[in-house]
Amino acid sequence: LDSLLQEDEMFAHLLLSLGSAYANLIIRIFRWTGIPALASKTASQTASQTRSLVHFLLLALLTLLVVLTTSFFLYATFYYAYMPAKLFEEELSIQFSACPTSPGQCTYPNATVKIDPKRFRLVPGQSYSVGVTMELPHSPVNKELGMFLSCLQVISSGKMVNKVCRSSILEFSSHVPRQNVKVLYYRDFIDDSYYPVEEMVVEIQSNFIQIYSSKLEIHAQFSGLRHVMHQFPISSSLIGINSVIIILSTIIFISWSRFRNRHTDQSEEIVPYLNGDCKKYLEE
Repeated sequence: LDSLLQEDEMFAHLLLSLGSAYANLIIRIFRWTGIPALASKTASQTASQTRSLVHFLLLALLTLLVVLTTSFFLYATFYYAYMPAKLFEEELSIQFSACPTSPGQCTYPNATVKIDPKRFRLVPGQSYSVGVTMELPHSPVNKELGMFLSCLQVISSGKMVNKVCRSSILEFSSHVPRQNVKVLYYRDFIDDSYYPVEEMVVEIQSNFIQIYSSKLEIHAQFSGLRHVMHQFPISSSLIGINSVIIILSTIIFISWSRFRNRHTDQSEEIVPYLNGDCKKYLEE
């Protein structure tokens, strides 16, 4: 009987030793893999950690959405403010005074174009080319006209601030019923911020010319960064948006680091008082 009891005790001790060894092995595996050991964590601590993790993930997701939305908005605002329209075209409504006793016009044909900032905005400092394209019929009158003169007046605040005239010549072919004549008045026109352009007046100094239609054309001559953004819009937008994302992320990270360091310093100052150094706290 005594021998049986001793064998039972030895078997029980063996089971206990194996159980403790197995438990220690599991704890070491959890610690090595970075997973908190279940033996050292209570249910409340696990729930608290899970809740903190969910809050952190939600905060990170919201921060990412805010950064992306802000980056798109800032780049779009910069693009709209910095990049002018490439082309502006306006049909000219030719006006003249008819002769009361003979056919044709008694005054020079002319047309006025109002530069509405809501439709087209001339950016100060940006270079533009300004010209007129006229569609002329192949008529005997135009064929005999030969060379003619046309002028462009720039109006600001009701006053003419600039005027330029260009000569053109008609060259008709028997196989072409119409001819397009392009007149370039400015190659590098720059709007003055103190006297912005309000109107442009086109005048054709000939009483005999016959015109089907005409239109004013203003082309923006891009250079530097504007040229790159116009020629490579997708690459420029990706670079611009990513740059804004990096800047905003850096600002958020620095602010979060400073807030966390300040919170840690305050916690370190409070810990000694919580450990029983109330006398020192009262003396201070």
